[in-house]
Amino acid sequence: MAETLTVKKDTLAQGVQVKTGASYEIAFVAAGADGKDPVGELNVVVRDHDGHDPVAGAPFKITGPHGVSESGKTGKDGDIHLTKPVPIDTYTLHLMDTDFPVVPRPKGGQPLFVRIPGANSGPPPARLGFGPPPRAKEGMPGGREFLKSLKDQSGSFSPEQREIAILEQLKQGNVPEFCRHFASLTLHDKVKNVTGTLEVMIDYIAIGNDDDYVRVPLSGLTMQKVADAWGCAIPTRKVVQEAYEQATNKLVAHNLGFWQHGSMWQASNWAIMLHDDIIQGKYVCERGTKGPPEAAGRVEMAFELNHKGKCQLPPPHPLTLSSGHRKEVIIHPDDLSVHLAFYGWFQADGKAIQGAGGCKHGPAFADCSHGNRLCAPTLLVNGKTMSYADVLQDKDQFGVLSDAGVFPKHSLRYPDIEMGHDGYHKYLGG
Repeated sequence: MAETLTVKKDTLAQGVQVKTGASYEIAFVAAGADGKDPVGELNVVVRDHDGHDPVAGAPFKITGPHGVSESGKTGKDGDIHLTKPVPIDTYTLHLMDTDFPVVPRPKGGQPLFVRIPGANSGPPPARLGFGPPPRAKEGMPGGREFLKSLKDQSGSFSPEQREIAILEQLKQGNVPEFCRHFASLTLHDKVKNVTGTLEVMIDYIAIGNDDDYVRVPLSGLTMQKVADAWGCAIPTRKVVQEAYEQATNKLVAHNLGFWQHGSMWQASNWAIMLHDDIIQGKYVCERGTKGPPEAAGRVEMAFELNHKGKCQLPPPHPLTLSSGHRKEVIIHPDDLSVHLAFYGWFQADGKAIQGAGGCKHGPAFADCSHGNRLCAPTLLVNGKTMSYADVLQDKDQFGVLSDAGVFPKHSLRYPDIEMGHDGYHKYLGG
């Protein structure tokens, strides 16, 4: 049976891999579309699963709306060209006994590589230019295995040491498949008539593999280090809001109610695993469900009592944009050496529980409710590629990324503070 990746109309996807005894990457770009022009030339390039060698002579057929129906074989460079421009819409490419949709892309668009379940699990081609590196070696720990191994010399957890260990794992590419997938957001500043396209991670950073992963919360300080290592940028409040509104999977916040017990267990390894177990559906979220024994007296599990709506996204991950289930660490026009900025954790009515500014926590703080989503370092702005930082500082363009005004330079990133530094703990805040 053919495997199919669902792509919504107007989604600017760039490539997929399919596996029918072997894996092939299908990358496609549009030439002649500027984002306003409704037509573009669909150029499909078929490569091997490593993204290096072209696959020549492979029979194909492209069909779809607007009377499109063409067939042939891939050229010597693995290329497929339609004979005429086509409207921006979703078409079906039949190749290697597999059907999947392809969508023309505005000229100069940022590349996005996604894979369907069962496809080759190697890293995206290096030309993506940002995102997690290839897994450094086989046998790297799963998410729960990793978190259970973390103890300081006294035998208890240490948030600072945890962040040091997490950073090392992320630099080595120890992440599940969904962390390698980005989705396109369409952003608008209607006041100044500016339109942008930005690639964002489809879910929050996790450690482990597809069989054992945990979404791990990162402080602003560590998130900045990961962003630098992966060549990415940290989202703004507006980007988080747009990711939620454009998400295929809109989830709601599941609050564990630590505040009711005056507990700081929300920052523990145990709480991080518990909260993600709920998101992964390892507990049925309905009245009467009992949590683990460790929860007694520490948290209020309150299954299906503290929220309306769906709070769970069980594996395997659908590899589509997902949002709402965590507070997202962001940058904001604030003093990021003093305050952690985060936003989100949505309710069923679409309202965010967590606002963006005035947080009492410092940039070194992280707990189980935090999520960390990164985005591309550049974006298309009215058809022109611009750096993320430049757009935020441009008085005419900032509105495509920011609903909080122009960003001063010191608000573009969290401070570069080394873990283990004598003054590190002053950055924890309240």
